[in-house]
Amino acid sequence: MERRIILPMVTGRRIGTLPVTIGKIILRSIGFRGSGQITLLSRNKDWTQDTFIDNGSTGSEPILNPVWLDSDLNGDTSGPNDRNLPVCFVRGSTPSIEAGLNVLPSVGSLSFRIGLRISSADATLNYDRLDQWLQQGQNPSWLIDGAGALWGTVKNETIGLNWTYDMDGVDGAQSLAFSPIHFFTVWNNPTSDAADSTAKRIDWATASADAAESITSAAIKLRDVVAKQPGWGDGVHMAHSGDAWLILQEDQEADCWTLANVCAEGLKLLGIPAVAVAAYPTADGTPGFSALSVLSCTHLATTTFNYDGEEYDAALEYHANNGGNRYEGFFLVDDPKAVASEEGFTVFDPGGPFTGDGHGNYIYLQVLRSVAQYQMWVWHGNPEGSPVKEETPVPNQPHLPVPEMP
Repeated sequence: MERRIILPMVTGRRIGTLPVTIGKIILRSIGFRGSGQITLLSRNKDWTQDTFIDNGSTGSEPILNPVWLDSDLNGDTSGPNDRNLPVCFVRGSTPSIEAGLNVLPSVGSLSFRIGLRISSADATLNYDRLDQWLQQGQNPSWLIDGAGALWGTVKNETIGLNWTYDMDGVDGAQSLAFSPIHFFTVWNNPTSDAADSTAKRIDWATASADAAESITSAAIKLRDVVAKQPGWGDGVHMAHSGDAWLILQEDQEADCWTLANVCAEGLKLLGIPAVAVAAYPTADGTPGFSALSVLSCTHLATTTFNYDGEEYDAALEYHANNGGNRYEGFFLVDDPKAVASEEGFTVFDPGGPFTGDGHGNYIYLQVLRSVAQYQMWVWHGNPEGSPVKEETPVPNQPHLPVPEMP
């Protein structure tokens, strides 16, 4: 932005003025820092071109300041050496913003003010400030400490940074630049066993759990996204196959255990401890078979049945339209504030089968109630050549209704 200002000039006893033309005041760079910042990884200049399977081992590198750079000083970030990369903080953080400016040409020492207004869909993030600053060179920087608190929820949003300036001899604030920044907020620092925090993965996790105000709501939101995409089905990813990020990249339907693992990996990136678990059907109440302990849901229930005068091994499995299912996959998270509801999860008291560590946890059901119809005994674990056919129903044994979650 070109402006003419008047600087004082002293020649002998005479005091006069000297007109100086400032060609431009340019926003060169923007950086963020502060407590709660999560360092993201990216492989490409355009982070949206990254894949889910990109990570630190495949060439992804840390995203460092400045995250916004107009290296050719043309007013945008479309140049080959420019960049506009995302930023991630823990919810509720108060990041500091550092703006790099260019004053062309340099005039030594010049007094002017830089203003910043942050705009977003969430009014709590709005921020407006105008500060006095004394120029001391051609490429100065301006630091804003604690530029307003970020959302108190999981969030995925592009925020607008509207920059203005005014100076002596110029009436009113002048527009300097508008710089959109993609912001992520996570629930907490990623867990110690979380996968690499790439921008691509954090974008997916925060978008899936966007606006979550609790651990419970984050898990519900992410579960519902995964249930639709990649979704349950007889896809290529069955029975513990593949990893969560390969599954998302290939966008293939998967079995319950695999989907549970995808949910758990996403939650861990959000800073919510989670783990995929398998729940087996219980044999309690089956005629001729004694009731099992409460821990039966964590182990395959087995017994023997007589067939043609010989005893053969059998196991209890779920049955669905697509055939047998030895167990159902869930994911487990720890939320002391969880309350049972109609959202498709069960709250466990400390000391139960899945809560031996003393936490009050709950499990999200992936396919049990929507797919499995009943539990039944099938031949299982017998040597090849036996007269009983593996994984087929044991004759004359009842088909029990699917029980309540263990």
